[in-house]
Amino acid sequence: MSYVCYHSKNFMLIDSSVRNGVFCRFFPPSGKSKPLLLQSTPTTHYSATIAGDGKPEIVVMPNATHIYYYTYTGSSFNKTLLLTSETSTSLMHPMLYTQNGISQLIYLMQVAPHYQLMHQAIGEGNL
Repeated sequence: MSYVCYHSKNFMLIDSSVRNGVFCRFFPPSGKSKPLLLQSTPTTHYSATIAGDGKPEIVVMPNATHIYYYTYTGSSFNKTLLLTSETSTSLMHPMLYTQNGISQLIYLMQVAPHYQLMHQAIGEGNL
């Protein structure tokens, strides 16, 4: 699923394709920019939001055991390993949103045969 976000007259597209992997592209009023590659392999498990400071934040899950958190610096993205699970545990369906200026992550964790809905506050001072 693609994400389109808008902030301060700028549109942002976050998408994943077989050819490009996971990428972010800005569309400022002055014209479009080149895509910024986040991950070279495609995935359907990613989510994006606009942080309290107006910058995009993105979580990407390249496999069932890792979730990465990307923060925009103004010209590129910083990548942080947010979660690692054991091989007997699967992470699924990350969703990122902002509440009261604090980024929140919700995801499913499967410890066969059970599922748990997990929550974590992330962003400034919460990593």
